[in-house]
Amino acid sequence: MYNYVDNFVNYLKNNNVINSEDECEKIKYSLSVISSESLKFIGLSLLFLGFRLYKYFVFSYVLVILTRTFSGGIHFYKKFQCFLFSILFFICSIIILPKITLNYYTFISIWILCNIIVLTCSPIFSKYRQFLKKKKLKFKLISFILTNVCFIVLIAFFYNTFYFKSGIWTLLLQNLQLFYAEGRIVYEKYKKQTFTTNC
Repeated sequence: MYNYVDNFVNYLKNNNVINSEDECEKIKYSLSVISSESLKFIGLSLLFLGFRLYKYFVFSYVLVILTRTFSGGIHFYKKFQCFLFSILFFICSIIILPKITLNYYTFISIWILCNIIVLTCSPIFSKYRQFLKKKKLKFKLISFILTNVCFIVLIAFFYNTFYFKSGIWTLLLQNLQLFYAEGRIVYEKYKKQTFTTNC
């Protein structure tokens, strides 16, 4: 897939449609995301159509796209691994976790926890989005706002429905993977520093 994207971007570059390397990276990333996410969405849609849970999947998927676009999260560089993780993610948020009863205090606790994670960990950029690092504070702010908007919409319009329960678990799982991704980055930095010191 990346070969097609690279060939297309090189064609644009050779014909002076784009001139800078920064623009090339942005276009490559955008096209790669659109193509891979489209294929993943189709595959997941077929799966949850089979489960007769398609409308809940779409609802959960929209919440993930709204928040993950700016906050980031765990990144897999092999498409099949990414697809398997997505299947597990949505099965947990739509089928398994909604069976757990959510009371008012649990909801507030999850909301607060998600805000803490967003403010301390986001954004987590993949290696293909490093050109966005200079906009890190802006992405953190947008991520914080969108996360809270999602929670407000859930409690205002979907309270005591399956959408509410699924939505809450979706947002929590998204932020927990953000927390894990940040922890992995911190650990790798610590390991690298320790190795350098010992050498």
